[in-house]
Amino acid sequence: MLADALVEIEQADGATAVGEAPATRPGRARRKAPRLPGGVLAGSIEAAQFLLRTKGSSTLIDGYNVAKLGWPALDLEGQRKQCLAAAEDLAKRWNLTVTVVFDGAGIEGAHAAARRRVRVVYSPAGVSADDVLRAEVAATDAETPVVVVTNDRAIIADVAAAGASTVSSHDFLALVR
Repeated sequence: MLADALVEIEQADGATAVGEAPATRPGRARRKAPRLPGGVLAGSIEAAQFLLRTKGSSTLIDGYNVAKLGWPALDLEGQRKQCLAAAEDLAKRWNLTVTVVFDGAGIEGAHAAARRRVRVVYSPAGVSADDVLRAEVAATDAETPVVVVTNDRAIIADVAAAGASTVSSHDFLALVR
């Protein structure tokens, strides 16, 4: 009786009966993070440079995570400006596609002047920049390698599970300095 109920449930869900091979379902391709070359250790400056310079990749930066770590003596606006200037400089030098994500679209003075190489995104009210970063990874074509710059462990775990590479904020700051 349970086996019959299971077959009915599986058929209702579009699955196959017990013992049958599952039908192939069309779906999104799975993102694959680039493999580091031999001799390059994960978590090193060399690894960060390799990942950021991967041809055709998209770089997402956890804005305040980098800004507050890199320029703690400045006020919030100064931190944002420095973070964006550093991202812009690296994007120009290495021909990168960069998006910097900050919390708070409603913060007065938060909107940056137009930049040629860096896209700036502010999370909408009630949404964290962390969630915007996760959504950006999910929305990027699976064929495009994605590198996320952050020290936030929860973001690192989530984007790595989605096939993105990660670079620590410390390593990013070492590269821009």
